[in-house]
Amino acid sequence: MNLLVSPNGHLWDVANGALHKYLGYWGDTASLVTMATGALGFVAVGVADGRVRIRLRPDMFSASSFKMVVGILVHRNPSRIVIDIDDVRTVPQVFGSVEDAVACLSELCEEPVRPQQHAAFFTETMDIGRIRMPRREALQQHFQQWRRRGGRLDLKTIRDMQRNPFAISQLFARIDGQKVIPESWPRYMKLYKREDAVKIIGKPFIEHNDGGHMHAASRSYLATDKAAEPRLELAEATIDPPNGPPRHLRYERLLLPWRSPGGDHFVSSISFVRSKTLTLHRPN
Repeated sequence: MNLLVSPNGHLWDVANGALHKYLGYWGDTASLVTMATGALGFVAVGVADGRVRIRLRPDMFSASSFKMVVGILVHRNPSRIVIDIDDVRTVPQVFGSVEDAVACLSELCEEPVRPQQHAAFFTETMDIGRIRMPRREALQQHFQQWRRRGGRLDLKTIRDMQRNPFAISQLFARIDGQKVIPESWPRYMKLYKREDAVKIIGKPFIEHNDGGHMHAASRSYLATDKAAEPRLELAEATIDPPNGPPRHLRYERLLLPWRSPGGDHFVSSISFVRSKTLTLHRPN
């Protein structure tokens, strides 16, 4: 299957002739792909036998194209990904995981507003079955715990959160209408110093001083609560924490919906961090 992604993120199937008509170009398919990628900023995506080959020009690779290409990769989960830069001086790069390919594509995205887009929190929903992959044991354990309990949050866990919100291994957030309110804060989350983290327990995400990261992330919590089913995401964000320089994170996050004995709605999250780097760009 040969696909082309336009600069505005629209997906075209090269085989059906619609793009030829749209562009007014009646040459052969190979020439169309060469012209579209080399002169018009399209991204070529070839899919075959569990493999994906991507061809693009970095100076014309838009954020909209980036999001569509990442969506294709996450949906198909290929075992081999080749990224081919439209430049005879550049050797194609080969990747064995979607996450590593996404990291490369992120660096190639040419749009100068990308740091702000990362701050606004980019996510792509993934197949829940990916939690069975290596190094995701913590995600598996929490998913199995949720399933054994039928999504019911017991009073002991609630009391433990109230006594010591930092002793819980997941972030539990209470859903109050459109507000997402943390009731626990696991130690692995280093956005705040301990003395500052105490102040944000019970404080809606929208009011957090982190460059907008938790506010943007709240959309996924609300979606998980509404759907009442587990959600696995690949997330990228540039975070501006109050206790240090901006940092770029790429991670997988498992969100689970819970109900308390009193009928309150909660969503828990636990993350598997793929990469963490400092950045010189401070999100606006």
